[in-house]
Amino acid sequence: MVYLKDQDIYLNSLLRQEGVPFAVEETDARIFINTRNGQTILSTTSDLPKEVLGKRVRVKFLAPDKTEIFFNTGLVDINAWCLIPKSANTGKTDKGQNFLYQGEDNGSGQLIVLPFEPKVLLRHRGTRLKRFLARGRRLPYETVATADRGGLRRLFAGCLRAILNFQNIPYLHLSYVPKGHRSVFGFRIDTDFSSPAEIIAAAEIAKRLKMRWTWFLRTATFTNDIVDVVKVLSGQEIQLHCHRHLIYPDFERNYRNFSQGVEILKRAGVNPKGVAAPYGIWNETLDKVFAELGFEYSSEFGYSYDDVPSRPIVNQKESPVMQIPVHPISLGRLAWAKMDEKRMIEYYQRVIDLQIARGEPCFLYDHPDMIVRYPRVITEVLKYGLERCGSFMTLGEYCRWWQQRERVKYSCRFNEGEIDLEAANGISDINIVLKYLGKMATLPLTTQRIDFDALKWEPVLVVPFDREEIRTKSYPLKLRIQEMVRQIQRRLQIKGEMV
Repeated sequence: MVYLKDQDIYLNSLLRQEGVPFAVEETDARIFINTRNGQTILSTTSDLPKEVLGKRVRVKFLAPDKTEIFFNTGLVDINAWCLIPKSANTGKTDKGQNFLYQGEDNGSGQLIVLPFEPKVLLRHRGTRLKRFLARGRRLPYETVATADRGGLRRLFAGCLRAILNFQNIPYLHLSYVPKGHRSVFGFRIDTDFSSPAEIIAAAEIAKRLKMRWTWFLRTATFTNDIVDVVKVLSGQEIQLHCHRHLIYPDFERNYRNFSQGVEILKRAGVNPKGVAAPYGIWNETLDKVFAELGFEYSSEFGYSYDDVPSRPIVNQKESPVMQIPVHPISLGRLAWAKMDEKRMIEYYQRVIDLQIARGEPCFLYDHPDMIVRYPRVITEVLKYGLERCGSFMTLGEYCRWWQQRERVKYSCRFNEGEIDLEAANGISDINIVLKYLGKMATLPLTTQRIDFDALKWEPVLVVPFDREEIRTKSYPLKLRIQEMVRQIQRRLQIKGEMV
């Protein structure tokens, strides 16, 4: 289906996230992609222009318009220089300029020009403050990845869908969640500085809801009671948060910190395969530590959030440690924003509804002390998530499912009104999703001939973009100073720490 004119490891990784089939021969392709000179060009023909004239502009964020390309993307943080085509006609930058071009090429085909290359925007470029839309006296915020990886992936998928739909062909991709589910719901717990008593009280809520949560333990909290805490969490998924709640600037001290936590958990009978670094921080040094310690996945919103899993690119190679994103706003942030319980519940319900509309997993996260403080909020939110998503999984279970998805290989050939689908190694709980002009259908991933007219098409769920979201992009001086003080305090804590 997709043929890459130039190899790009970031573009390859993005397409594998989507689960779209690659064309080995140009004759089998319906989309041709070229990335160079600061632009990404998608076309229905192989005769791609090397560059489309444009102007370099610093773009903070992209606001969607009503075209189908932007369905469910929301506001997309860019924070980079872009080469915007002079003929750009859709999407709006923070300055109100059109962002990308969609239209006919010189012949009768379709052309879309994105004003960036994936290798520029998707490489890790540190973190920034991000405020999230909420109905309260203040907007909650968190320090997250500079670029919205999930938003960029959805934008790119929207372009692929538009190119194929122009040819009267549905967009195909592997399902983001197991077969038969609208979404997958999960809850991640970082124990941080919570006491054993708070952990026990929070675990009772999980048991009442008959849910398995993923618990990332800070092992320095426990001395002789680690075994007792593990017993209390029997039936839950236990992973490692850290030993000391610190991130160091060097490999050696980070390795000692996390390896000490691993050994403590192993002595308590737990062999952790997942990790979530303090403060949601991610960098290449940490990734190397996690890989060295044999972790299968980690979860840091300093790398990605509200997205499907991916593997970070480190030294031009995909990391063996998968990233499983979560929504980065916890109850503590909503409490800081002066929100009452009713508005807290409504906030999380909107997050869940949006992830369901996207057909993507919805993983929330929090801490035992706040769960115990707001038991009604957590209970109502989790009940809503379970009812709306239709299933729950731990992060470890979802990681193993996604590892299976990564191994899937399939191809397709397009005929008039039909697709010949060939599955080399389909897995029973992975579906093919087809999207065409605001409709979608799902099918088992098996070798088959697909007749478009015989499919059971349903409307695509679309959550309209709320233009109020644009006001989250102003950052009061008081908030910026507050975050600077937090960063200085962390550095001073590390400076005075002896490991």
